[in-house]
Amino acid sequence: MKKEFYRRKLPHYNTPGQEYYVTMILNSSVPKTALKKNALELETAKNQLNYAIYHKEPDEIVQLHQNKLKELKKAHSQKIEKILHNEKNPVIDFRKNDNLNTIIDSLQFWNKKRIENIAWSIMPNHIHWVFYLMKENEMLLLQKILHSVKLFTAREINKNEGKSGRLWSEESFDTTNRNENHLYNVINYTLNNPVKAKFVKLWSEWKGNYINPDYLNFINEEFGK
Repeated sequence: MKKEFYRRKLPHYNTPGQEYYVTMILNSSVPKTALKKNALELETAKNQLNYAIYHKEPDEIVQLHQNKLKELKKAHSQKIEKILHNEKNPVIDFRKNDNLNTIIDSLQFWNKKRIENIAWSIMPNHIHWVFYLMKENEMLLLQKILHSVKLFTAREINKNEGKSGRLWSEESFDTTNRNENHLYNVINYTLNNPVKAKFVKLWSEWKGNYINPDYLNFINEEFGK
């Protein structure tokens, strides 16, 4: 039996790992043309950063490229979020009980096996998910878990809706949590997503929200106000 230890008051199994923040988007909700310019700018910035690192340019030049990429990622994410929040009634709605339960089942499947769930928010057309990954080969396992979640939910939700075809956008977003402050921000951002979209006034009123009880001390009721 694995023993728990506490790192800065955060309970984790004693296995090497990392906290991740993942966003998955309904395929029909973000037109590809709307993000074409952003995608090109991001790709260019990544190439410039890789070039600077490969050619061992001065640290301050590398830092400039890193800051530029960070700002572009933030702008890209904000644009997507705005598009998603403006779509109040998507073609396939994750708020429907059958769809919601399917997604919750899939997010819980790996819990205490390969991940520890921290928080999630299931919105009408996208999901924000924060979890701790308990494995040494993180990127490989992360992709395996995301693939299994997408595969299961696509099959079951298409069955619920009497539809077929791609459910999830090819573009999903995953970032590692850099430190405890970053984790605090992503937890509060996740839980307050339905508040920001004006579906509810309090994060706790949204039935698609979840917070691990061990992380309740991270919640700031005034976040984003």
